[in-house]
Amino acid sequence: ENAQEIFETLNARGAQLTAADLIKNFIFQRLLESGTNVEDAYQRNWKEFETGFWESEISVGRLRYARSSIFLNHWLVARTGEEVVAREVFDRFKRFADHDAGLPMAKLIVQVHDASRVYRQFVTGASTQAGPINRLGMFGYRTGVLESEVIKPLVLRLLDPEEPPIPEGQLVKALDVVESWMVRRMLVRATTKSYTQVVAEIVALVRRSDRSSVGNVVESYLAGQSSGSRYWPDDTEIREELGACRE
Repeated sequence: ENAQEIFETLNARGAQLTAADLIKNFIFQRLLESGTNVEDAYQRNWKEFETGFWESEISVGRLRYARSSIFLNHWLVARTGEEVVAREVFDRFKRFADHDAGLPMAKLIVQVHDASRVYRQFVTGASTQAGPINRLGMFGYRTGVLESEVIKPLVLRLLDPEEPPIPEGQLVKALDVVESWMVRRMLVRATTKSYTQVVAEIVALVRRSDRSSVGNVVESYLAGQSSGSRYWPDDTEIREELGACRE
């Protein structure tokens, strides 16, 4: 029988299948159909997803998901510049692979693997307990304290190994302005309900912008937001808020 139909039926009946489980099955079904050496592809590009780091569960809001599934969600946002909710990850991946990627599955799985290495380095760098930490690691640590998983698609876009590297100064500027936006909003107790949409919009903007000026582009975008769910609090508001806290 069709393995994908079996997986989808099990999932519909409440079996504990993650988005990563379903995507894995879909990928290797397509690789098998194309005559690819699936064992070699598994060893090179998927086996690592079945280790403790990737299978551990992390909190996203009030729910918990396997890190591998969350990564694939973030990867899709980074690739598409679209907001992708957790329950739609599998369906969006299928549509991306079939209609948007423009790549055979044998190449697409390599891109997923390469991006997973970037993601893991970011996560582990942010959790460094001693010794020096670079700007990216500090950004990861601070956004982690804010419990903001939502920012990771932007990191994947900025550090995309398929794209030319962003100049150091512009990369640091992009991290600085996003961090400032998030921390300032936290200090004034602003809502976070639009963050997934904002990050998707920034990713889309970065995708179509010159990477040599990415920091300027991100700064201009955030500075131009005016609604209560998106604006960037200024120094006056921060001083007033901190002053009220002291009183």
